Amino acid sequence: MSGLIVESALLTHGLVSTDNGRILNVWDPDWLIGWMDRGRPVAADVEEFLFFRGRADEAVRIGYSAYDKAKSGGATGALTASGTIRLCEERGAEIAVSCGIGGLTAGQGIEKSNDLAALAHTDISLAATAFKDMFDQYYTVQAALTAGISVYSMNATWHPGYMFSGPAGKGGAPEIPFSDEMHKGALYLNPISSDEMLSDMSIIETAVEYGKEEALQGRAFHPAVNAKIDELTGGRSSELQLLALADNVRKVKRMLETRK
Repeated sequence: MSGLIVESALLTHGLVSTDNGRILNVWDPDWLIGWMDRGRPVAADVEEFLFFRGRADEAVRIGYSAYDKAKSGGATGALTASGTIRLCEERGAEIAVSCGIGGLTAGQGIEKSNDLAALAHTDISLAATAFKDMFDQYYTVQAALTAGISVYSMNATWHPGYMFSGPAGKGGAPEIPFSDEMHKGALYLNPISSDEMLSDMSIIETAVEYGKEEALQGRAFHPAVNAKIDELTGGRSSELQLLALADNVRKVKRMLETRK
């Protein structure tokens, strides 16, 4: 088993204007992606995944807490970051690789973030770009540290934000040390370059409201938000996320290979 498994939720439901050819163009054949097919956990290469992606309409989103029930119930679904942590536990992989992950707003405990809640109770590590833009970046990092989760930057310097260069949140910037070594149960952040980030925060506000409306209709919130941001940025957000995810995988591969 590879030392890493990449989450499939973004690749399945989040990149609405990205076709399979573009994914193949940036993906290495040995990068494994995780999902669940009729109750069968899968960690396979990109070509096999793209067949699954063609059935995206029948796939639910599966996180850590829902994983075992989904498996026993024969569900088909894309794995979120936390769901991929659970697959890593099963398969003996050391680190799950994601892009944007769930965070917190000021005052919330880490149980409100499925990804942080999973990290707090596992030896599996998680590499991500950042917490999604609707969350308080500074507060979320501090809450993770307070909960005993080690947080590292995969860049020499760390700056907050996911796709947008808006406000970082309340409170001062927490100290996030650089590390290119593997640590158990740690969170690694690898932000998009600040000069490539989007700047119009009104897009986030519009997308979040759209996501809430979709959720009231029984549809998934985060894919709806991603779809609206993609529409409002002319596909730029999908390209940013695809490239960021690939960069996360490359840096994790280097960490694993250097250690060996």
